[in-house]
Order: sequence, then C-alpha cells, then structure tokens
Amino acid sequence: AARGEQALVSRTIDRRLEQMTEDVVSATIWDDAWTSTAPRLDMAWIDTNFGEYYAEYMGHDRTVLFDAADGLRYASAGGEITPVADAAAFAKAVVPLLAEVRAAEAGLAADFGFAGNVTRTRIVSADDAVWLVVASTVTPENDLRTAAGSAPIVVSARQIGADFLAGLQKDLGVASPRLLAATDA
Repeated sequence: AARGEQALVSRTIDRRLEQMTEDVVSATIWDDAWTSTAPRLDMAWIDTNFGEYYAEYMGHDRTVLFDAADGLRYASAGGEITPVADAAAFAKAVVPLLAEVRAAEAGLAADFGFAGNVTRTRIVSADDAVWLVVASTVTPENDLRTAAGSAPIVVSARQIGADFLAGLQKDLGVASPRLLAATDA
C-alpha cells in the first residue's frame, strides 16, 4: 500500500510540474514578454505579467527573472516584489536548472515560438523549504531577435508545504502525507 501511495504521489507531482510548465509558458512565449525583458527590463511589466500573474492566477509562491547573462534581476514572493537579495539562496539553488536550460538553448535551431522555447523542471530545496520549480526562456512568438544569444529565464515555483500536503491528502486520499529528508527511508 505504501509503494502504491508513493507512486500515486510521484505521478501527481509530475503532473503538477507539467501544469506549472503550461502556466509559465503561457506568459514566456509572447512578443510582449520578449520586448519587455530582452532588450531592456521593464520592471513594472515584469511584475504585472510574471510575478503577479503567476501568483494570482496560477497559485505560484515565488517568481524570479534572470537576464541573458544569468544575473538575478527580479524577484517576487506571493505576487509582491521583493529585493533580489532576499531571493539569493533560492537563485543559488536553481543554478543547476539554469545550466540545463542554457545547454538546451544552445542546441536550438529556432529563435522564436514554441520551437525556440526551452523549459525544465526540478524539485529544489532552498530557504528551509522544498519547491516545485519550472524554468522557461523568454521567447518571442515571432522573429524579433536582432542578434543571437541567450534569452532571459523566468523561474516560478510552488512551495511544498502544509497546504500542498493537505491538498494531496484531500485529492488523493493519502493518509498523513509528509516530507522526509532524502536520507530517510
């Protein structure tokens, strides 16, 4: 029974990551997103269309934006702008995910649309919490790029906390779900 519940939870988490990917891509493959992040950073636009949007409509807890050089340039928590310094530990925890995105981005034949977008997912531990994380390149819908190079990356996350676990219990009927350290049986 325990193995069955573990498999069910694992499939549910995979599906939630897939849904989060769809959520994130809904705002990252967009001409407006490209023109508001790639040539220059329009912080008001970024806050409204990434931070607030993902929090309010998608239930994401944290969103950050990295520029084309992988510098952390924007951070929000619960849809509210936070100082990027407050997201430093989270940003450090997602560095391997950024590396995966950059490696895949280098092999792309297209620079726009779905064919030019790269997304990756991961479960990350940062700031004494565990997060479901999606990273996506900001990609124009049309051929707007004036030069080759890396795209900005949006990273959005949902915390696996008490509310998330209560949702698993309610949705899946799993009795008393809890997080264990990776070293625990």
